Amino acid sequence: MLTRKGVQAQVTFLNSLEKELFTIFNLEPHHTPQIIKLMEKYANLPMDLADASLVILADVYLF
Repeated sequence: MLTRKGVQAQVTFLNSLEKELFTIFNLEPHHTPQIIKLMEKYANLPMDLADASLVILADVYLF
């Protein structure tokens, strides 16, 4: 973000976070077993940490 949009883009991002215009999902230690299971199950696709994290996020917020 810094090299393409500059410091102002980062400041805008942080101001938006401070105003709670969005939240940042935190992976917790108890998510680890499910993440590993997903990564192993779908390794042939491949499913990496980022992909598995999105599945966890959807599981937490949608179900």
